[in-house]
Amino acid sequence: MEKIRTLAVRYGEKKAALSAAIFYIAAVVLTPVTWFLGLVSVFFVPFVLVTDVGLVVCSLLLILDHSREKARRVKNVVLLLFLVGLLAYVCGVIK
Repeated sequence: MEKIRTLAVRYGEKKAALSAAIFYIAAVVLTPVTWFLGLVSVFFVPFVLVTDVGLVVCSLLLILDHSREKARRVKNVVLLLFLVGLLAYVCGVIK
């Protein structure tokens, strides 16, 4: 069986949590791009706000407590937030 070389295994839990938080914040920063380009309608906004606020909160939680248990719980919440974000884009194309 091969060894799994995740960021947490290779560099530690703290660096893995920080890198995840950076990616979550990057996603939040990029969400207005589709709005400003006129690619989505107003139906996009409420769903993406829920997603963005949730991702910011999850980022803060990971930075404050980067334990494996917390990371697992945050990951499950983030998966649900990504589902809401996907819904935002699906609803956003309705004009």
